[in-house]
This record gives sequence, structure tokens and C-alpha cells, in this order.
Amino acid sequence: MIKLPKEVSNIINTLENKGIKTYCVGDCVRLSLAGMDPLDWDIIALADFGAVESAVGSMGPSKLERLESAADTLRIVFEDKALSEARERAAAEAEFFGDDETEDSAEDDAADLAMLDPDRAREAMEAAEDNSIVVDVMARDDVESFLDVQKFTIMAMADSTSHGFIDPYDGRDDMAKRLIRPVGDAGESFRADPILMLRAITMVSELGYDLAKTTYEAISANVAELAKLDVTQIRDEFLEMMGADNAGKALRMLAACGIMPYILGPEVEKLGGRETKDMEELADNMHKTLNVAERRIGLFYLCLSKKKAHKAIDYLKYDETLHQHLTDVVDHIIDLYFVARADKLMDFLARYGLERYTYMHNVAKAQVNVYGSPDNRVQGRIYMYKEIVGTKHPVYIEDLAITGQDLVDAGIVPDDSEKIRKMLLMLTDVVHRDRKMNTKSRLMEKAKYFKKHKLGALLRNVEWQK
Repeated sequence: MIKLPKEVSNIINTLENKGIKTYCVGDCVRLSLAGMDPLDWDIIALADFGAVESAVGSMGPSKLERLESAADTLRIVFEDKALSEARERAAAEAEFFGDDETEDSAEDDAADLAMLDPDRAREAMEAAEDNSIVVDVMARDDVESFLDVQKFTIMAMADSTSHGFIDPYDGRDDMAKRLIRPVGDAGESFRADPILMLRAITMVSELGYDLAKTTYEAISANVAELAKLDVTQIRDEFLEMMGADNAGKALRMLAACGIMPYILGPEVEKLGGRETKDMEELADNMHKTLNVAERRIGLFYLCLSKKKAHKAIDYLKYDETLHQHLTDVVDHIIDLYFVARADKLMDFLARYGLERYTYMHNVAKAQVNVYGSPDNRVQGRIYMYKEIVGTKHPVYIEDLAITGQDLVDAGIVPDDSEKIRKMLLMLTDVVHRDRKMNTKSRLMEKAKYFKKHKLGALLRNVEWQK
């Protein structure tokens, strides 16, 4: 019998005491047998829905809902007792965080390495929410019909405290051998449902298992079936596997099975020698980075030439924010590498904003760990950013003592958003180098100068040697 959290055990005991047989099924069984602590639990209760709802409702859980998508299912959410404290910690993360891609000793003062990072705060809040245990109780006539429709042997297992273990496809044996194998004939399964080929590798990324020989051969033989899938399905599986513990192994598996062209897209020709070498090194060292799929995928595209990377990013149809982040990394991470002064960092921040900068900075940190390059530039940016924030130096267009409307009213620029932004960014460059310039009169004079002297505007940041 697998180990049950007390919340799950209480539900099962309540149902069993009402004469309702119960079984744990699906992911929770697989993950428990693998030595993990699942937070999502599926329970089959052998009774009609009314009896199940009455029994569970008598427990008085704080969060109980009837799922619209499954009329025979109740969902119970148990918030972790420490969730409120976790939320407070997450709020604190919104202000400062340490260098999260390196293992600092306990004696290190995190504040010395701190910088503002809203993305880090978001991740901390998600981690806090993940402390909750979610239990879905499904009212069914039998458990076997549920197991019969599972696609992989290690998913088709059920366990009960009172009624034993059900394993019709030898999933427990496959787990002991650390193998991923579909139920039935692998080739037939993959041709009928091509997404299962990617799902098999997603399980590799989660568990670190290997593909059974027949599974590997069937994927290699049927890989062309992936062309039938919507690219968003491929994208979602790719994101899932890149955020897991064994993402590097999954990346190697994608290449070995011939799936990589369906990740990169048809417009990306065969990878060159350097690209292949970088991809192999990324796979070997992926475990040295945080399990943040979005950052790891940024590293993935950095293995490609800029032209190929853009085509590959466009192909998978990422959401607008992630698409922007990924193209930023491809286009600007080299520029970020050469930011070695506070004024240059402020220029970078003003142009791309804190959120986009933070993503690029975090990918650059992960890149240091993967490829073993020096981290002095990363640490330098952390120090500079802390100084910028600490001194409250004007950084962004919004920090300027003038607005775009001031420039339009003075006839310096036309009422055109792009031209207004261009002039305001030039003025932020001025303020970054001398904060005393951040007065309306001085900035208006400088704007007039830039309008009249195009060459002066172009060379505004050039430092002439005496």
C-alpha cells in the first residue's frame, strides 16, 4: 500500500466506513511508488454520485466543489497549514532575492547579492500555492474500466488500503525496471494518438526512467505521425518536460528518437556542429539550473544560430510574453553581457523594462552554470542594480521630469508615439549619466539640442578620449 497523506486517508476512511470501496488511481500511485510525494490525488469510489457526495460532504471540508467538466467527480482542496506563511515569504521575495542559480553558503548575506525581481516573486507564490493537496473523488461502477483506458502501464494501477493492488498491465514491474511502456502494441498506440510519443518522453523527464526498447523503436518508426498534431500540443509537452528534474535526459531522448525537427519546425535545417555540441552540453548540465521551463527553453534556443532560433520560436506559437522573452534572449543577451557600468545597465533597463531584463539576467545566470563560464559579469550586474535601487536613481521614461506631451506641446517632436519614445529614451541616457539633468528646463533644452543636432544625438553616449 502506498503512503497516504492524512487528508487523503481521512477521505478514504470516511467513504469506507459508509461501505463504499475506494481505490487510488493514476498519477498519485505512479509518483508514490517512485518515492515522490504527490499533491494531486485521484480516488475512485464504487458508488453512485449522490452517496459519494453525501459521505464526503459530511466531513465539512473548507473547499469542496463539483467539477463542471466531470459530473461524477468531487474536488476537495486542502490548503497547507503553512500556506499563509508561505504567502508572506513570497511577498518578501517581491522585494529582494539572492542569486538563486548558485548555491550560496548559509553565512552569505543574501541582501548583498539582492536585486528586485517580480518574476521570482511570482514563482514563490506559485510554490506557495503548490503546498495545497487536491483530491478528486470519482464515483464509478468499477475501477477496471478506468484502468483500461490508461495509455501507459505505469498509469494503469490502482491501490486500496482494504482491497489490494490492481495492476493489469504489469506497471509495477515496469517501474521496478524503470521503463516507460504504453499499454498494448506501441506502434498502434502512437499511430492512433501521436501525442503519446511526446508524453512518453515527458514521463522520462519526470522520473528519469528509460524508454522500453519496443517503445523507443515504435517512436522512431512513427515519428512522422507528429506532423498531424497541432503545434500547441507539441509546445505544451515541450514546456512540461523542460521544467522537470530530468529535462536533460528528455532533451537527449528527443534527439535520439528523431523528434527534434518537430520541436524546431520544418523551416529549421539540420543543426551545425557547434549547435549540436552546445545542445549536448546543455543536456549534460541542465540539472545545474532551476526547474524553470521558461529559462531552460531560453538556453535551448541560445544553442541555435539567431536565424534558426527565430524561426523555431515562431513555430511553436508561444504566448506573447514568453515569445518576447525568448526573442529578447536570442537578440540581446550578448548586449547584456557587455553591460559593465551602472549607466549602461540603466540604459538597458529603460529600453527593455524590468521584467524583460530580469528574464534575460536569469537566463544568463543559468548559462553560467551550464557552460562553466565566469560569473563576474552576472555578479557585477546584481551589485550595480542594488546600487541603482538603493540610490533611487531615475531609470525609466516615467522617472523623467518631463512627459511626451511636453515635447509635443513645445513642437520638438510630432504627436507620434514612436518618435516620442525615441526622444524620451535619449533623454534617459542623459539622466543616467548625470541625475542633476533631470529637471524640466534642462531636459527641454537637451531635447531641442537633439532635434537640431542629429549627429550630437547619435553620439550622445560616446566618451571622447583626451
